[in-house]
Amino acid sequence: MKFGQQLQSSLIKDWYYYYISYDELKRLLQPELQSKSSAENPNAPSKKWTDEHETRFYRELEAELDKVSNFQQVKSGEIQRRIKISEREVTEVISRAKAALEQGENEQSHTEMPSEEDFAMLEEDLSDIIADVHDLAKFTQLNYTGFQKIIKKHDKLYPDQQLKPLFAARLNAKPFFKDNYDASIVRLSQLYDQVRT
Repeated sequence: MKFGQQLQSSLIKDWYYYYISYDELKRLLQPELQSKSSAENPNAPSKKWTDEHETRFYRELEAELDKVSNFQQVKSGEIQRRIKISEREVTEVISRAKAALEQGENEQSHTEMPSEEDFAMLEEDLSDIIADVHDLAKFTQLNYTGFQKIIKKHDKLYPDQQLKPLFAARLNAKPFFKDNYDASIVRLSQLYDQVRT
């Protein structure tokens, strides 16, 4: 399966706009047909990659990198905030449950025991966050692969204008693909274990 098709079949529909526009970048790699007359065939078209084409392609590539990187940062920040909120909520519910159990023994004050619904809501919230972390990891990997493939395609078509060394520095300046989601998954799994009904 070609990467453009793989991207289309694997993307998260709600995030469609934020993926690399791989097919559009691929289209930009094919310069417009330009008329070039020759002695044999004055109407024969020829393809020529110009500095203007290169500049336009690079500008679009940069815009795509900004779009993907900014979205990844926003979603990652949102997920981290949701994890912190969930940590507080789990701690509060567990503390209430422990206090209610302890008070049940000496019956001096009444802390209400959290309901099964409280635990079920926390479970559902944590499951949603875990799914979002997986989705963001998939989003990140697909986009990183897209950038690698389009740069490779460019460099293969135009070997005297290699982009890989230059764009590697740009990718490192916006390291959206370096985020490791394992720690978030481990923390969410620990929280989930605490509230599992």
